[in-house]
Amino acid sequence: MKTLRIFSDFFIYSNIFISFCASAATYQTYLIRGEVDWNYLALVFCSTFVFYNGQRIFLSKNYTEENSSERHKWILKNKKLLIVLCAFACLASIPLIITWNFKMILMFGVFSVVSSFYFLPKINLRAIPGVKAVYIALLWTFSTVFFPLLMQQEEIISIGYYFHLPGFFSLLQRFFFILALSVAFNIRDISIDKKKGVKTLPVLFGETKTKILCVVLIMIFFGMIPPSFVIGKALFYSAIITGVVILFASEKRREYYYSFLMDGMIVLQAALVFFFST
Repeated sequence: MKTLRIFSDFFIYSNIFISFCASAATYQTYLIRGEVDWNYLALVFCSTFVFYNGQRIFLSKNYTEENSSERHKWILKNKKLLIVLCAFACLASIPLIITWNFKMILMFGVFSVVSSFYFLPKINLRAIPGVKAVYIALLWTFSTVFFPLLMQQEEIISIGYYFHLPGFFSLLQRFFFILALSVAFNIRDISIDKKKGVKTLPVLFGETKTKILCVVLIMIFFGMIPPSFVIGKALFYSAIITGVVILFASEKRREYYYSFLMDGMIVLQAALVFFFST
């Protein structure tokens, strides 16, 4: 039992699972919109791993054993391991993008720099109410929908391409789904954020109103599904199950409820799309 807990803590707290979620979300985009690019799936995994661990390594100086979550305590104990794993992920990313054309490399480079704005102290978007969740949702939308579509339409660099009906709905669906999860995720840290003076939406509105907002976002996500869309059933079931998970969210829930079950809704949606598309 102890061995299983050590493995599960590593799997969740090292951000391997959320990186897998990002790859699953990208795979879902390919299932609906195009041919699977396995190299890009690997790149999404590596870049997500570096992004999530990079910010936590950077912010770990603010963690303490006494007033931190289970995840933060684990990071403090395994910081050197995470640095080594991030270095490997960066190295693994090089052969995955070296064959891209210059425009794609430049766009991805700019995207990577913008991603770092999330936690840099002089910018610190995390401290602006609501911006944290919106920013995360935008990053996920770009990396798991925008770039996969762009990779398959390199000759169409114009942003107008994405406002054709199918691509537009794909962007909106992913944005509102991830936004709902991102806002709900902050319910976990209401007390900690209050002490640190971080004004997240749950801190400002309270737990109940935040959950209502998240359910509304899930309803908007479902409203973005065209009536004739063949994958509609998969996204409908995903919306219902995710809504239930959000409604049962609470500050008292353990870390695994958020980092495994709630994040796992991303994998569940991809799995449902795979099931209904085959």
